[in-house]
Amino acid sequence: MNINWKQAYKYRLRPNGAQQRRLLQLCGSARYAWNQVLAGRNEEYKEYLEDIESAKCWGEDVSLVPKPRPINRFS
Repeated sequence: MNINWKQAYKYRLRPNGAQQRRLLQLCGSARYAWNQVLAGRNEEYKEYLEDIESAKCWGEDVSLVPKPRPINRFS
């Protein structure tokens, strides 16, 4: 009999003032970077939709329009 045992741990962070400020700074930087990537992806997607509309207008096969690349390998 094969039994899978799942176990989880919970940790509580109790940063001091300097550590708390640093964590907030890192979270802000990560959020900024994510928003920049997301804005670029949204722009690529708009261009993709325009390319599809253009291909439809000219009666071309829309399956030949290259699709936007995924953000990461899990997308």
